[in-house]
Amino acid sequence: MEKVKLTKAQADAIEWALSESTTYKNGPELLLQNHGHSQFTNELFLIRLEPLNSLNTLNLAKALIVGYEVEPEFKVGDWVVHDLNKKPQKIIRKANPASGDCGKFILENEKGVLPAYLRHATPEEIKQEKERRFWKGLGREVNEYKIGDVVSTGSITRPIETIWKEAELSLEGMGMSNYYKLDEIFMVCPVEKRLDVNANE
Repeated sequence: MEKVKLTKAQADAIEWALSESTTYKNGPELLLQNHGHSQFTNELFLIRLEPLNSLNTLNLAKALIVGYEVEPEFKVGDWVVHDLNKKPQKIIRKANPASGDCGKFILENEKGVLPAYLRHATPEEIKQEKERRFWKGLGREVNEYKIGDVVSTGSITRPIETIWKEAELSLEGMGMSNYYKLDEIFMVCPVEKRLDVNANE
C-alpha cells in the first residue's frame, strides 16, 4: 500500500499531535477516533489540528499506519523542473481558474502544469540554468570566453590576452607564465560591450 500524500500543514499537525499534544501524544488511535467523530467541535481540531479537517478519515488512517509523504509546495518565483522538460524554469503565475487550468502553475514557457508533474530544481540545476541564460544572452556557449573580454579572479580584473585549449587563459600585463583556469575567473564585461575597443576591428 502506497503512502498518503499530505500537505506540509497536515504533516506538521500530525507530528505535533503525536509528539507534543498531551491528548494525542503516542496515541494515534485516539487521534483517528476524534477525527472521525469530533470534526469542527474538538478544540484542538479547531486550532492546532485544523489542517486535518480537510483530510478524510480513511487517508488519515493510512497516514498513521502506512506513512505519508509531504507534497512539495510551490509559489510564484520558484525554480521548478517539469517531468517532460528537464530544463529548470521559474513559475511566473498561478493559472486563472476561469481558463480551465484550475490548480495549474504557469511556467516561463507559458505552459500550464499541475503540481504533481513538477519538482523543485536543485541549487546546482538553478546555477547551471542561470549560467546558460547568461551566456546565451551574449550569443555564446557556456564559458565561451573571447580575447578582449574583461574578467576577474576576485582580486585581479583585466582583459583576456590569450586563450589556450579553451580551458586556460592569460590576462593582459600578467605575463605568459601566469594563466588561469575557467573556474578561477568570472565575466565582468564581454569584449563586444567594451567602450574602449571595437570588437569588429
